[in-house]
Amino acid sequence: MTAPEFPGPGSLSWQHYGRRRVLAAVLRLLVLQTAHPMIGAAVTAHSSYGTDFTGRARRTLLSMETIIYGSTALRTGEIRRLNRMHTRFTGLDNLGRRYDGLNPEARLWVAITLLEHLITTAQLLGQPLNKHEQHDLHREWLDLTREFGIASDLTPHTLAEFRTAFIRHTTNILENTIAARTLLDARFLRTALPSGLGMPAPVAIRLTEATLSADLARRLDLRVSEWQRAEAHTLYRALGAAEQALPDRLAYFPHAYKAVKAGRPW
Repeated sequence: MTAPEFPGPGSLSWQHYGRRRVLAAVLRLLVLQTAHPMIGAAVTAHSSYGTDFTGRARRTLLSMETIIYGSTALRTGEIRRLNRMHTRFTGLDNLGRRYDGLNPEARLWVAITLLEHLITTAQLLGQPLNKHEQHDLHREWLDLTREFGIASDLTPHTLAEFRTAFIRHTTNILENTIAARTLLDARFLRTALPSGLGMPAPVAIRLTEATLSADLARRLDLRVSEWQRAEAHTLYRALGAAEQALPDRLAYFPHAYKAVKAGRPW
């Protein structure tokens, strides 16, 4: 039996992963990832996000562009590089619990957040993916998890299972980690992102908090008002309208645009 072909030109992955609009809720994505106790501990101890947030974010975006839009050689080389890097991320967190950068469940959570991020960001911006698009994007996501070597018996094989796994994490596993608290600190954001996220740090934080589920907000010790959620709805819809007016050369990140325009990996 031949392995499934990795999503390429014409796929929903190519259509969505490389668009700049993924930045609209990127702080939410990072909070979701670092609220996982293993990931939060590894980020706090080993990542450069505290001293070079912008550089770390740029390298992460380039890595994702390489995996989705790069040639087979570039993609497999980048995945090997990431795996080698994460072998160094081991230790004990502030509560004495062991963490491991190659822990299968933690790696699966990162993968889950990437797909959930695409679906939720589209919804927030007033451009929701329909049921068939979500199912197709999930099937392509399964190919991505296989490329990363995530065990099949851990992976949610249907969209319903995927949603259940996401809710299970946000209600039972995620915690108010040091890394997640740091990302929601306006003083940190002002220092880490001098040019901002296109908006003042307190606004970015309010928007992020408003997009978290009530269960997760409680786990992160956040108080989110209905006014906050209404404000986020209005601002995200405005961002979505502006994004839809952009030509493709501005709507996509550079390497993604190059690949999409050429109709082949770079």
